[in-house]
Amino acid sequence: MKRLLPLILLIGITSLFPQRRKKGSNLGIPEFEVSTPVYPEASADSVRLDVLIKIPYASIQFLKQGSTFVAEFETAVLIYDDKEQKVIQKRWKRRIETINYDETISKKPLDLEIRSFVLSLGEYNCKI
Repeated sequence: MKRLLPLILLIGITSLFPQRRKKGSNLGIPEFEVSTPVYPEASADSVRLDVLIKIPYASIQFLKQGSTFVAEFETAVLIYDDKEQKVIQKRWKRRIETINYDETISKKPLDLEIRSFVLSLGEYNCKI
């Protein structure tokens, strides 16, 4: 029993103080910001939706290739109408290169993606 007591105490103490995730950490999902401004088009029955995606370099995994740090990733934008039918699905790949290691771990600079979509008037849901 004396040998089991330290083990029981250790298990009890570790369950009292669980390790907490940082606020905003989402199991491998990189931190990024999205804004979706809408602008009128020349045609009265349509609008332009701009999707702006800001990804800090610190949220992207860079690999060293020679004297350069390289990151590659894919972004997807899916737009659904009010009946949850997919209206638009666009994917694109990005490659970022830098020779400065400090940039790879910094919240600035950041990668800014802007994509525009012309839609008929209505309600939409945008997923990134």
